[in-house]
Amino acid sequence: MVHSTLNSNVHEKASTPWAGEGSKTPPSPFVHKYRTERGFYVYDVNTNDILKADEAEYDLVDDYGPLPRADLIPKWRSKYTQAEIEKALDGLDLMVRKGYLSAHRPSRFVDFTEFLGVLLESGMEQLILNTTETCNLRCRYCLYSGTYPLERTHSAANMSLETAKRAIKYFKEHSGDKDRSHLSFYGGEPLTCFETVRGTVEYAESLGGWGDLFIHVDSNSTLITDEIIDFLVKHKIALQVSLDGPKEVHDRYRVYRNGKGTYDRIIRNVNRIREADRDYYRDYVYFVATLTPPYDLTLIDEFFAGEQFADNTMSANFMETYDTEFFDKYSAGMENLIDETLMRLKRDYVDARAHGRDPSKLAVALLDQAFIRLHRRKPEKLSDTIPMNGCCMPGVRRVFVTADGDLYPCEKVESKEFLIGHVDTGVDLNLVKKVVDTYAEHSIGDCADCWASRLCSMCYNSAKHGAKFDIERKRERCEKQRTTWHATLQMYTTILEDNPRAFDFVKDLYIE
Repeated sequence: MVHSTLNSNVHEKASTPWAGEGSKTPPSPFVHKYRTERGFYVYDVNTNDILKADEAEYDLVDDYGPLPRADLIPKWRSKYTQAEIEKALDGLDLMVRKGYLSAHRPSRFVDFTEFLGVLLESGMEQLILNTTETCNLRCRYCLYSGTYPLERTHSAANMSLETAKRAIKYFKEHSGDKDRSHLSFYGGEPLTCFETVRGTVEYAESLGGWGDLFIHVDSNSTLITDEIIDFLVKHKIALQVSLDGPKEVHDRYRVYRNGKGTYDRIIRNVNRIREADRDYYRDYVYFVATLTPPYDLTLIDEFFAGEQFADNTMSANFMETYDTEFFDKYSAGMENLIDETLMRLKRDYVDARAHGRDPSKLAVALLDQAFIRLHRRKPEKLSDTIPMNGCCMPGVRRVFVTADGDLYPCEKVESKEFLIGHVDTGVDLNLVKKVVDTYAEHSIGDCADCWASRLCSMCYNSAKHGAKFDIERKRERCEKQRTTWHATLQMYTTILEDNPRAFDFVKDLYIE
């Protein structure tokens, strides 16, 4: 059950100063400017819209409001004539009459606590079981390998079938009548405890009444047997295969305890699945690549473009750069190398979308999500509240269950600071509120005046530093997020300049 009661709401009380508040100088319009090779653009935060401007309007918009009209002419006379300045001001006036260029900033995050109890009772969407902390590999970049001293390491801890069943029962009781529920197996390597996985799946299916129960196993896929293949196919269980690229890339870090590479075994097992059931392989096997130095994204891109992966979905991510000495052995030039190869991938993505072609698998894996998020933004007027960035509601979107039954919002924030309950007692409302309020009260002062706040996908994990919440760590990530969104706006607009219908495919996507 969900237990405890809600106390007062800290982010209802939070308020945020911004430039000009409490002074006689009006604040600047709440906008962000960016350029493409062809034009000048203004992202208007209050309307969530993108405006095309001429160069003079683009230059003057930041001063439009803080400076009296009479002061704008002498300030900009070195670049523009008086007639050009007045024309630009007339253009900005017209934007204002259309509802743009407001200086309004929000003051607090959206308060969802009044619905929290109801949602925790019946809104649960995904259960992630940390079946084991054991792994038969010792991938050198793994978060649990010892490379990250502030994180836990691999251990002999295994989840009992009894604990897994209690978690499943709790999930069933708190997921309501959803059309689709998600059950995931995580590790360690979940297939080291295949009998637990089998027993859990069979128990979940025996309960019935799920609607569509989507089951997923996150695996290094070195332990695949004919028995496991038969089980996966029979129950239509999605298999996420960790594969970093061709042999020379994959075997650099994804190794057994003795240091031997795992590529040959994984490819052999993947081919066995493919030969056993090609429909299952196409629809239920997908790949995830971790990108590590020395980077060669072109090589990885070419690898996943091969026929063997033609019909499979892939995802990709860069390894976590904080709190590790992993990168110390690489030269300072390594950062330039990744910037260069990533920039080439971005150029190819822009060219493909602009000319109606499908980008490469790796480009889609790394870039599509941000463009889809941008394209799906809602053109709604900004109120006094904003969503909590990309934060989920702990205990609703996901629940991560450790081997000993502790509950966390997801697998990325497994530390006591983010604890939200135990499988025997359920999600604790006060612990959920503590996680939410800690993030809110530390973040609202930054987020309320941030131009990227309506696009931001950061969450609780962005502020995790070891076992603690650290606002300074979040601020470091915020700066990177703004840089990324600036570049995404430029690329997105560049694509639409050539092909206004480039992102029409987004309307047909099923996005959870």
